[in-house]
Amino acid sequence: MIDKFYPKVTIVIPVYNGANFLEEAINSALQQTYENIEIIVVNDGSNDDGKTEQIALKYKDQIQYFAKTNGGVATALNLAIKKMSGEYFSWLSHDDLYYSDKIEYQINFLASLNDRDIVLYGDVELIDEHGKMVQVVLYDHELLSKKPLYSVLRGGISGCTLLIPKTQLLRFNGFDESLKTTQDYDLWFKIAQTCRFIHMNKILVKSRIHPHQTANQMPLVNRAECERLWYNIVSNTNQNTILSYGESLSDFYYTQALFTLKHRFLDASLYCINKLPWYRWMSLFPFYFMYSSKRKVMSFIKRSWRSLA
Repeated sequence: MIDKFYPKVTIVIPVYNGANFLEEAINSALQQTYENIEIIVVNDGSNDDGKTEQIALKYKDQIQYFAKTNGGVATALNLAIKKMSGEYFSWLSHDDLYYSDKIEYQINFLASLNDRDIVLYGDVELIDEHGKMVQVVLYDHELLSKKPLYSVLRGGISGCTLLIPKTQLLRFNGFDESLKTTQDYDLWFKIAQTCRFIHMNKILVKSRIHPHQTANQMPLVNRAECERLWYNIVSNTNQNTILSYGESLSDFYYTQALFTLKHRFLDASLYCINKLPWYRWMSLFPFYFMYSSKRKVMSFIKRSWRSLA
């Protein structure tokens, strides 16, 4: 047990029509070995004939439960932030599970530091809708230790592994409620500009993959939001931070162009390509041609011609 550093941690579970998995999620929160926690469940306007609410109310003496009209996960998370009394925020999706020592492990790590105004995150085990392990995702600890911002730049964060100071959430007024699928990375990027993200080389969460996840339910919205998100990330990355990693800007934009091309975030990749000297972006042309529309390819060709003229 921690003697001097024993902050309250708020575990937040937003849920919409989640009767199939909610009970497992709540149980994994209640089974935490760290005792100074509160659990907030926010029902974001479920329309499943009260099934989600019935499950939550079974735990009414152990959790705080709030029901609201449907507005998206960002609105549910922001309500929880307003209601929370903890010093640290830990998000648990209604379909995911915490390892029993998730919170204790992170608090013990914070206790060893002088600066505790940081964000912690870890590795993740992917499971299917039946709880069977699909894959273990281990992020590059060496890279992330040397270049912390790459946690966001390489999409290396599983949101439910995070432990975030409440002060950091309030600083940015919580999650952007206009975003339906990328509200998480939008906020992580904002916080990461001035706050250290520290990767913990440990699996902390079981993250469930199934067809009813929000991004799968609104693929067009997700694609459009991802395009805007990654363009915003690459165009607003602090170049001095990259240089402080001992990395040239040319190398950064080249590798970031490859990453965004791989995931077909074409506006972001074109932004990166435009930052490169001709002898580097020429090698990216086959990949851009492969993934782009005819209009974007022609834009790329015109840009290339102007550069060589």
